[in-house]
Amino acid sequence: MNDIRTKIGLTILFFCAALSLMILSFKEPASTANVTKSEKQVKDRLSPNLAQQDVVDSNKQKSNDEIVQQSIDQVLDIYANTSRFPVSSRPVQHPEEVQTFEPYEETSVSSHPDITDKDHTTLRFSFATDRYQYYEQDIIGFRAKILGVDPSTDYVELNAEIFTSDDHETTQKVEFHPLQNKPGAYFSEVYASTLLSKFKSNQFYARVSVAKQTEQVEELVAFRVDRAIATVTGVALSKVDGSNLVIPVEVSAEKEGNYEITGVLFNSSNKEPLLRLQTVGQLEIGNGYLDLKADYSALKHKGSEGPYLLRIDHLRRATFEPDEGDQIGNSLSEFYDVQGASFSDYSQEEYLNETAIDRLEMLRSIINQQAGVQ
Repeated sequence: MNDIRTKIGLTILFFCAALSLMILSFKEPASTANVTKSEKQVKDRLSPNLAQQDVVDSNKQKSNDEIVQQSIDQVLDIYANTSRFPVSSRPVQHPEEVQTFEPYEETSVSSHPDITDKDHTTLRFSFATDRYQYYEQDIIGFRAKILGVDPSTDYVELNAEIFTSDDHETTQKVEFHPLQNKPGAYFSEVYASTLLSKFKSNQFYARVSVAKQTEQVEELVAFRVDRAIATVTGVALSKVDGSNLVIPVEVSAEKEGNYEITGVLFNSSNKEPLLRLQTVGQLEIGNGYLDLKADYSALKHKGSEGPYLLRIDHLRRATFEPDEGDQIGNSLSEFYDVQGASFSDYSQEEYLNETAIDRLEMLRSIINQQAGVQ
């Protein structure tokens, strides 16, 4: 009985002590009443700074939210502007989008300064083919340039060979010749048909090596040679049909099937790129036509009634067998003349993509709802 009373008494005593500590913890500390003037001044000075920091943090959050909202609005605006025109005829927004490489620019490689002789003369060289894509009837141009060499005293050896990833044993030697009046510049030419008859693959690599005394460096350039499955041979007279300028592209096909053409329409007077054009259609063996259509809304947006120039970028045949690979065609000319028409000749029906409009409204609604929740 005494043990029980003792335990109860200790429990009550502990509870009272804990309660006293809790009450004391809610009271103002005794040291607060004795705060010195200087300490109070420090507190007064800190308070507005802390409040200011809260404002800064809040502004940062607001600024981040605004940046995100602006980015979303920009994406939606781009989508809205793009959907104003059909996929087959869209204005070029930036000339860089359709820029093509100059000869020897696309595949150019340059060596690192790996060769330095006792006189601290660094040998550098660059190597390129004049383009990446070739066809059976083409001539492949190679160009090499060597810097940091004195022809009168230095002996430099330049070698190159062509091979494929499928066959490292078979190679085609490339013989270089110096370019007149261009010190350190060399060129070579190889018939594409020679490579197609010698190799099974159509993906090639040219390996060039430059040696000075006992040092040597190498570089690789890739290029492709194909037998054209079809060829763009010309463009017939264009004509206005409703809200489109129809441009018939003449194609000579070696196989029947579905073909796709993509190209760029330029203003003939200043070579300004206007529209990206594309179409898909069925071709039989022999000569046929695929119609590219320049939309009235897109032409009016660019403010050009012609005349125009058409550049064919790609010609492909759709393949359905995995082992067939890419089947691509070429074009006999880089540009074709296209007759224009007055805007008054068109039906002047503005293109309307109702599906895109519905999607845009749905996206804006979802974003506005999210913004309201936040």
